[in-house]
Amino acid sequence: MSNEEIIVQVGAEGGDVTLYGVRTDDGWLFSLNVYDCSLLLLDEDEGGAATQYRSSPVTSWSDALALLDRNPWATLHPLAVHPEFRKKVWNEVQRRLGRNEDDHRALTKWREICEVDTETAHRDRALNFLQGLRSHLNDVIPSPEAIRTWMKEIAVPGKDVGYENLFVEKYVLRKIPDYLRTGAGLPEADALAAFLTESKSLRRENIASGSPASRNKHLFKKVFGITPKSVVNLWWDEKQKFPMAQSCPDWAFRSPCPYRVVFEAKLFRSGGIDVAKTELVRAIYQCMFYRGQPPVPQTETHPEWNYEFACLLAYDASPGQALVKAWESVRKEVRDGCWDSANIFVMVLPS
Repeated sequence: MSNEEIIVQVGAEGGDVTLYGVRTDDGWLFSLNVYDCSLLLLDEDEGGAATQYRSSPVTSWSDALALLDRNPWATLHPLAVHPEFRKKVWNEVQRRLGRNEDDHRALTKWREICEVDTETAHRDRALNFLQGLRSHLNDVIPSPEAIRTWMKEIAVPGKDVGYENLFVEKYVLRKIPDYLRTGAGLPEADALAAFLTESKSLRRENIASGSPASRNKHLFKKVFGITPKSVVNLWWDEKQKFPMAQSCPDWAFRSPCPYRVVFEAKLFRSGGIDVAKTELVRAIYQCMFYRGQPPVPQTETHPEWNYEFACLLAYDASPGQALVKAWESVRKEVRDGCWDSANIFVMVLPS
């Protein structure tokens, strides 16, 4: 048809897959053409030995995607994308590609041909990376029941056990290097260099390369709800030993990881929905606190502080899963605003 326009075209050795579109008064009419000299691109149901196939037309974008999905189109070499469909195609490609090295290379090619804005593309990739980390941790951290059993086993009568720090080190931090290798495609040495943590034992074991603590002290503490009077006492009372605070995040990713992220972790052990809501507000505020710190150059004793994103990992080990319910019930504009407005990714596990 002379009025056909190429919507998406991808190529492979010996053939190509092309989604065509025709403008009509009622919208677009889509059809798929597959040309394959190698017989690798055709669905077995479409004839097997044929070298060319043309689908019947469809009228919706979802049906057009279903036609494309008969072949591994997102993994093939992109040749053309219609300007009006670049954003849609880019979104669909990201959904179909995983986190291995080949998929990262494919994403780079799609990003170029879809002419995605560089900053937007970087944020999209960072979001995909953090979503992958959420899935990874959700898979490797034991169930809430198992975590509660573990806490009972390590409890010491009459003593305050630091459950949160022990949980983060045992069940979270030790699982991070694997994801840096698979999710960011980093070699083992680069994964080590990129991983900073507050845990001294992990640094001694050469699992992380340093501490994420900033060289600079902060005018305010990360504690939510501190009163102006308490700050006045710190700033003017000479008896106060530390008028400024130096808070250290639980861990962070730096270069050579492609995304500079500072992390805050929380273990919610018990409490109702109101307690859970309060804990979420406090934790997200702490992420905002870290995001708001100005860049600080690297020194001999401290790494550079220049994080693009913050991430809250909150694990709900409570019997009633109050924290999970609190996050699921928060207003949509707040959930979206954490990432869209503040560059804060919130993962409440298990999910």
